[in-house]
Amino acid sequence: MSRPLDVLQNEIRKSEGFRLTSESLLKRSLIKKGEIDYIYEMIFLSLLVGLENYIEDIIIEMMCGSHVPVACNFHRRIVFRSSIVAREALYGGLGYTNLLPIDRAIVKAKIFFRGGRPFSLIGDDEKKILSFLHAIRNCIAHKSRSSIISFERELSKRHTLPPSQRTPARYLRSGFSARRTRYEVEIGNLLGIVRKLDWGS
Repeated sequence: MSRPLDVLQNEIRKSEGFRLTSESLLKRSLIKKGEIDYIYEMIFLSLLVGLENYIEDIIIEMMCGSHVPVACNFHRRIVFRSSIVAREALYGGLGYTNLLPIDRAIVKAKIFFRGGRPFSLIGDDEKKILSFLHAIRNCIAHKSRSSIISFERELSKRHTLPPSQRTPARYLRSGFSARRTRYEVEIGNLLGIVRKLDWGS
């Protein structure tokens, strides 16, 4: 069975191949700009769902002892022998759990792990990154007035951009440098955070 981090990294690799293929199609005028905006939104939304799945699955693995983040002082407060029982406990009697924004995952981690580690080791800057990614996700998924306002508020904290780059898709496609899009930067930030969770440092 693949580990949660491997599943997420594989999803990122597949999405990157699709993104680059789509950019190539746009250059050859085989798709339109509006279509590639939609593609960026769907790719990003899929990866944020992948992040949510990763967080849930890695917590379950830690609860059952099948994964231990070796670089931190990790201890389970409760020992679970079954992933089914562990998931029921994580869900708290519901059929699901919401672990983003990341503070929700930290609250859960403090219930099951001493000091909430490794989730409590996520720094303020990393929380801000995850909060921004979550705001992009909500704006794409809901397109409600409140989600748009939240995205614009989070965006203004990080960047001063022209109106043409102030939508989720146009932001993600915009250039961070001559060789990298902001999409690539944000996904790199996401990977750095999940690897820290996986390793515990």
